[in-house]
Amino acid sequence: MQNPHTPTRSPGHIQALALLTAAFAASAVSSPEAVRVPFCSRHVSVNGELSDWSGAAVLHFAASEIRGPRDNSATVMLQWDTDKLYVAFEVRDTELNGSRVADDENLWYDDAVEVFVDTRNDASADIEMLPEDEFTRRGGEIWRGELVYLQDDDYHVIVNLRATVTTLRGKDLDFQNTGWDADIPYAVVYRGTLNDNSDVDSGYAVEMAIPWEAIGVKAKSGLVLGADFCVGDVDTVGVTKHDDPRYGFDWVASPFFNQPHNWGHIVLEGGPRTGFNAWMTTVGAVLAAMLLTGALVAFRRQRSGRPTPEETAKLSRFVPLLDKLDIFLERNYSRADLSTADAARSLSISERHLQKVLRRDRGRTFRELLAAARVEKAAELLSRSDDRSVSEIGYAVGFTRPDVFSATFKKLKGVSPSDFRHTNTTT
Repeated sequence: MQNPHTPTRSPGHIQALALLTAAFAASAVSSPEAVRVPFCSRHVSVNGELSDWSGAAVLHFAASEIRGPRDNSATVMLQWDTDKLYVAFEVRDTELNGSRVADDENLWYDDAVEVFVDTRNDASADIEMLPEDEFTRRGGEIWRGELVYLQDDDYHVIVNLRATVTTLRGKDLDFQNTGWDADIPYAVVYRGTLNDNSDVDSGYAVEMAIPWEAIGVKAKSGLVLGADFCVGDVDTVGVTKHDDPRYGFDWVASPFFNQPHNWGHIVLEGGPRTGFNAWMTTVGAVLAAMLLTGALVAFRRQRSGRPTPEETAKLSRFVPLLDKLDIFLERNYSRADLSTADAARSLSISERHLQKVLRRDRGRTFRELLAAARVEKAAELLSRSDDRSVSEIGYAVGFTRPDVFSATFKKLKGVSPSDFRHTNTTT
């Protein structure tokens, strides 16, 4: 039996994999919003053939012009069971290169795939507000002006075309900590010739199964994880950090991959029925559940057409708070150093309580609300006959770097600030 860790060349699988990808297209997710990952009750063979992925969640993303022109693209498939999180990559790549066989973080200087998981889904935008000396003292690094880090609940798996794997885990803010060593089943199948750029290759597939136990997670339906999925591409054999022609692209189009506050979210759904869940399906159990969870309260509300006194009290308690927050953002959005702590202090509540209220009532973090407010103000300025440059407008609304302003604006508006100005300027 072939070792599934050994990369194989498999031209005969091109048509089957293409058909498989096409079959998934109808259910594909193309944005970095929360993705529902289905439970898989059948056995998944980790062999790189992708023959048992029907019904999986599917993500499509392609190389971004932010890092220069490329025609690479990727399809990522996700499913889970009580033991593992299953991840499969199908990558389009015309030049296949991989030379590293050492288990270290330098695998990302080959054609490789990367999986990031934030198990507590607790990435904090406040890390961005740390003074640079404090950020680096705690283990974070600053690359080309961007803060890059992982915390102790953030995990990183890299697999290259030589079927070499590296497992990394954050330590405080150190994103290159190799102290985590997990046994992760994986397999690589490529279609073409490795390290021979005289021909045109088709691409490759990588399949892996990340044990929940290895990342300290008790999997259950409804669990939300932070996540990102990335592809590294090099078109030169044996590159080093010094010549660095590596190109990378990811699901959420983050400036740098090691930024948990920019990752997307995946939500586990489905799962085996436990004895308790089976009991809950009986008529008597349903009635008991209605009493226990307040379903009868909802029923009374439906009949009366009015919220219950308890619901009215809850709404009246948080509506003024959120109104005050909106006023605070309107007055302070242009402050470059504005933080969650500042907002919480202005409302006389804790940061944790503020974030909890925002997640429940607005579905966004404070950082996301602040970014949205800044982009809306920037859009207003760009729509006017304003002599200021795009960069100057970015600074005026609170962004500290033009590249971050452009990337955030495009993420929220779908176009760059310059293109928005060109199509929306009024005289």
